Amino acid sequence: MSHVTSDLDFRIFGHVGGSYSLAAVNRDLALALAAMRPGRVRLQSAPGGSWREWLRLPPGQRRALWSLRLPRRRRGVEVTISQHYPLYVPERRGDVCLALFFWEESRIPPATIAQLNAGFDAVLAPTRFVAAALERSGLEVPVHVVGLAPDLEPFLCLERTPPTQVTRFLHVSSGFPRKGVDVLLRAYAAAFRQGDPVELVIKTFPNPHNHTANQLASLRALVPDLAPVRLIEADLPRAALLELYRHASAMVLPARGEGFNLPAAEAMAAGVPVIVSAMGGHADFCTEQTARLIGCRLALSRSHLAGDASLWAEPDLGQLVQAMREMVGHGPEIAARVAQARNVAAQMSAARLVARIEAVVRIVLS
Repeated sequence: MSHVTSDLDFRIFGHVGGSYSLAAVNRDLALALAAMRPGRVRLQSAPGGSWREWLRLPPGQRRALWSLRLPRRRRGVEVTISQHYPLYVPERRGDVCLALFFWEESRIPPATIAQLNAGFDAVLAPTRFVAAALERSGLEVPVHVVGLAPDLEPFLCLERTPPTQVTRFLHVSSGFPRKGVDVLLRAYAAAFRQGDPVELVIKTFPNPHNHTANQLASLRALVPDLAPVRLIEADLPRAALLELYRHASAMVLPARGEGFNLPAAEAMAAGVPVIVSAMGGHADFCTEQTARLIGCRLALSRSHLAGDASLWAEPDLGQLVQAMREMVGHGPEIAARVAQARNVAAQMSAARLVARIEAVVRIVLS
C-alpha cells in the first residue's frame, strides 16, 4: 500500500481568511502538506467563504496560499479533508474523505455525529479530548488523533521584552463564554487593585457571543479602583499580534472548553508563561511541567452549542487568583516551566502531522 500513498493529491476545504483559529488551522495544514508534497495540494474556501480577509496575512504566506487556490490536475489518490464550522460535507469526496474536527465540550449533537458517520471515511482529531468526545457521542467511523502543526516559527523566534516594572497579563480568544473571560475578570479584580504593578490586556474580536466589553464595563462600575485593563477588539495582522506576545509577562487562559487551544501553544513557543485550565484539548501539551494548571469541576455547559447533558470545565476562581499573584515577580519554577514548554511547542512539526495523516489514509485504503 505504500506505493499508493506515495501518490496522493490533497484538497483542503473550509475557512481560509481572517485571524480566527479555524482559518489558521486550514492555512497551516495546507502549507504543511504543500511543503511535503509540492504541487499536490489545493486549498478551497467552502461555499460562502471569502478570500478577501487573507490580504492581512504576511506577503510570503499570502503568495504561498494564493498558489494553492488554483485548480490542480488529479494525478493520484485524491484525499479530501474538510475542516469547517458548521460541519461541511464536500460534494466531491475524492477517494478518501476525512473530517478534521474540533469540539470543546463533553457531548457532540446527534445531528453532527450523523453527518460525520454518513459523510466521511474517518475523522481526524487534533487531541485526545476531541477523540473521546466523538466516541462518547456515538461516532461509528474511525477516529484518529493526529495532533496539529500550527505555524509557531514566528513565536519560537520571538525575542521577548516583557515590561520590568509591570506584570502584563495577556488573554487572546474569541470571547465566547467557554473562553472564561468572565472568570478572568473576576479573578483579576480579586487579586489586584489600582497601584499594583499589573496590567491585563484582552485581545478579542466582536461576535454575537462575545460580551467582554459589557462585562468589563460592569466590573469597572462595581470596582472603581480596578487595576488597568486594555481591551483590543480588532482583527490584528500577525506582526501586531506578535508584539502582544513579545511584551507579555504571562498568558492567562481559564477556558471552560478547548479542542486544541492555539494561544496556549503560541505562548509556549514564544516563551510566555501560561496559566490555563487543567482540562481540555490543551491537556495534551499543557502539563504541570509546561504550564500553571488551574483546577476545574465539571458543570453543565451554558454555551450556544450545548446539547443535552453536555459538560464543560468550570475553572476554580481561587486557584486562578493565586496563580496570577504568583506571576508577579516570576520565580525560578516559572522559568523551568517556560523552558520545557518551548521544547514541547517546537515538536509540533508539520512533518509529524503529515505522516500521521498519511498513515490514516493507508488505513482507510487498506
